[in-house]
Amino acid sequence: MVAGTMNLTEEARSAWGDFLNNQGNRGHAGRADQGRELDEYFQLALASARETVAMVARELPEAQPHKILEIGSSTGVNCLALQQHYPSADVIGLEPESEAIEVAERLAKMCGDPQPSFKRGVGEDIPLPDQSVDLIVCSTVIEHVYDVEEVIMEMARVLRPGGNIYLAAPNYVWPKEPHLKIWGLPLLGKPLLRLAARLQGKAEQIGFLDHLQLVTPWKIERSFRAAGLSYTNYNKIKALRVMESNESVKAYQKMRTLLLFLNRLGIAKLVVGLAISVGFYPSLLYFAKQPLAPEQLEEGGRRG
Repeated sequence: MVAGTMNLTEEARSAWGDFLNNQGNRGHAGRADQGRELDEYFQLALASARETVAMVARELPEAQPHKILEIGSSTGVNCLALQQHYPSADVIGLEPESEAIEVAERLAKMCGDPQPSFKRGVGEDIPLPDQSVDLIVCSTVIEHVYDVEEVIMEMARVLRPGGNIYLAAPNYVWPKEPHLKIWGLPLLGKPLLRLAARLQGKAEQIGFLDHLQLVTPWKIERSFRAAGLSYTNYNKIKALRVMESNESVKAYQKMRTLLLFLNRLGIAKLVVGLAISVGFYPSLLYFAKQPLAPEQLEEGGRRG
């Protein structure tokens, strides 16, 4: 599979229309109103997926994954980008919604071989054997699951020693809910968030808030530790790179401008360090790792 322009087939476009018309999905708020034609939306989604995968590959330069799992693969666009970047890997998308899998399978047909495969299921019960996966991608999904701790425990179960997890999600310490695009105080609970939605003209979408897990850095990190995973909070690394190398930022462009201004004042690193320590930043971005077993560490030491 070669990276490049892909155009939707009529079959894929029809399946995607059925997917968008299913308003019962937990992961989308008013998704039928995308504001763009499907073809344009697909091209933007594919470009974003490729950017995410390139960042993962850059941060994990030693990784040569044989099996990759995406949890909450939706219409499979991230899986397409993963398969393109890692053509020899077995890429699997796990998704609970059948309409999304229909879209994903039709998109995969557009790409030739190799193709990712898709399974219907949930992160709380991953249908894969223990220690069978080298890389797990969970991008803006963990806030939609039923049990955050159980999903991360399942990730740890299927991850091979030395395997990696990329996890991204909104940070509900930050006073903006990104799905409904409302300002509020999520840390004070859903009742006040529902009130904020009403006051900001989003009363018809309040039901969407019911299923959200208001994840925070502390909740995610506690879950990583309980699962025996080591982890790195990538937000500080990314913030420093934004200041030093003009790394791209998909959202919160004003935040990037502020970081550059603080950097000119010479206080950016102090401010970023303080923000990370108190958890006050817009999104969660983690790399986690399954530690090697003691015997594997000893073997690696002997080889070194």
